[in-house]
Amino acid sequence: MASILIFGPHPDDQELGMGGTIARLVKQGHRVHLADMTNGEPTPHGSPEIRAKEALDAARILKLDVRLNLDQPDGHVWPTETARIAFVRVLRTHKPKVLLTTHEDDPHPDHANTSIIVRQAARLATMRRYDEESGLPPVPMPAVMHSLFSRRIVPSFVVDVSDFVDEKMSAIRAYASQF
Repeated sequence: MASILIFGPHPDDQELGMGGTIARLVKQGHRVHLADMTNGEPTPHGSPEIRAKEALDAARILKLDVRLNLDQPDGHVWPTETARIAFVRVLRTHKPKVLLTTHEDDPHPDHANTSIIVRQAARLATMRRYDEESGLPPVPMPAVMHSLFSRRIVPSFVVDVSDFVDEKMSAIRAYASQF
């Protein structure tokens, strides 16, 4: 089975947008890893500690192999060299065959910029001379797919998650400070 990395801007975005797909992929036997660009704070009802616990609780509910956080500043995610290098290192460490992320057309700037960083870093991770100081070898370009929130984009495929609604909703409810 494939190694799949699902990369989102904030804890809870992946569960909201792709929770049923995540549960389905895990059930099919894929190794599924989630990475969050930020810790999701500040929010009116959370804290970094609460959000970190909620993210781990959601990861356990979805039976994920790995949950990571790149600790970028919430509300200030930009396609910088620092952000690209951080994600290239995640790619080279976990070697996913497939990446799922947000869409560039998302109206939230952190969501749109996360999509840009993922696409750029996926290409940069294939280059032998990029980020040589990490000592991590290049990886093949993974397939990149996007979850859609935008109503202006027509999806190229839809995943039937009818059998996984309960897992998705349980993972979303793990974020009690947000919902």
